[in-house]
Amino acid sequence: MSRVFLMVVIVLIKTVISEDLEDDDIKCSLSRLEENIKEFQSDKKTFLPTLKKLKKLYPGEKFRDTTDQGCTDLDPQYICKLAAQSGHCNGTNHELEIFHQSRLPVEEYPKQLGFHLRDPNDICIYQIREMQQKCRATCKSWVEGTDADEMPIELRESGVFEDVVKDNFGKKINICDMKEGWTTIAVDRILGMLNNNARQHMIVPQFHKVGFEKMRLPKDLYAQILTNRKKLLMSKKAWSIEYCVPGMQNCNRIVESETAEECHEVSRENYFYLPLDKNTLENIFGSLLPLAEKWIDYKTKLIGTSVYGIRKYTRGSKLAAHVDHLKTHVISAIINIQQDVDAEWPLQIFDHAGNLHEVLLKPGEMIWYESAKLVHGRAEPLNGSYFENLFVHYMPRGGQWYKTDYNANYGKPVKIYNLEDLREADIKLEDERKRLIEGKLKLELQRAEKLGSLNAEDNWKLLDIV
Repeated sequence: MSRVFLMVVIVLIKTVISEDLEDDDIKCSLSRLEENIKEFQSDKKTFLPTLKKLKKLYPGEKFRDTTDQGCTDLDPQYICKLAAQSGHCNGTNHELEIFHQSRLPVEEYPKQLGFHLRDPNDICIYQIREMQQKCRATCKSWVEGTDADEMPIELRESGVFEDVVKDNFGKKINICDMKEGWTTIAVDRILGMLNNNARQHMIVPQFHKVGFEKMRLPKDLYAQILTNRKKLLMSKKAWSIEYCVPGMQNCNRIVESETAEECHEVSRENYFYLPLDKNTLENIFGSLLPLAEKWIDYKTKLIGTSVYGIRKYTRGSKLAAHVDHLKTHVISAIINIQQDVDAEWPLQIFDHAGNLHEVLLKPGEMIWYESAKLVHGRAEPLNGSYFENLFVHYMPRGGQWYKTDYNANYGKPVKIYNLEDLREADIKLEDERKRLIEGKLKLELQRAEKLGSLNAEDNWKLLDIV
């Protein structure tokens, strides 16, 4: 490939990513929709407006769910065709990746992230991902007649370029159906999760023989949670609509105005949140920590990283197959607080042997699970009024762990941690703790000895009394 042609490809691909190119036949411009939701983002969390709020902004306007399909090319004659010819459909535009990495501080990535960049001569996943979002039709034609075994595994993991992909549980998902909220952001997330689900587990050590276990929550702790919940609701503390993670949750809707024929992204209003008091959350952390360490047979010391809830799922809610944050959500618990359902709502989860299970929780029950290693989710829509859960997460305490969350676009980690690494880190941390205690005791002894040799006024000065 000539240098001039390479630069043309770079400019065009940059255009694919950054510009708002519209098809006259599509009313719902995905790029414009996603520009509009920026005003609802807070601390990297997206809070979508409700339909009621949208109607206030457009008095007299009527809205309906869009019927548009989102998997059309932005410009099949120019950008998509040229990108496909240069190898983007299967992530083999190595010249572009070499050029891209030449402009990056490659040596800093392992230090900051704990992961190397992918070898530029390997399959480039982000090239595939961009084509899956923006040029599916062109690449779908490109792969026709190609044997599946000839396609890169990275491409097969994320459903190639089909309009309907299968999740890890075998459920079919039409990622072109904008009525179901499949914007480019949602599509990118679900495809990224499919890649991560296939790879993240390989760098996480196994802590439990099965990987999950259901049990009862301690009665006193459950009683405290229920008391706090009742107190909040009695004091008129209302449930608030939770932030939305399109692609992970079916929390967004694309609606079209009948008169202006404009599209807007709004909340589906099916995920709600009620934050418990700080004292209750801290007690949950502290009470469950020894149980978490016992559950993994004391293979490593743990430290709490997040306790979240109460989250209330309502009718129709789903949760896509995923693995949790590699950095912080390693050993986790889901606690069911209350539910009102017409049918059981199972948690789907794989064990370490690759067998799929469905776990049913009743109020006051919980499940321990290796959340960063085992793919889990709720593939079926909730058939019921509500289902309330609380989530608790722990990670290894010793400091020998991954610096950031896993991303399939990364290359190999600087180090793949095993249980022996975690045990050694625990020993070092304990030795350091003892050294600090001994040092503190020594200083206090020296201080006491000095106090004994001084007069009363000097003692007061030493003790900061005067």
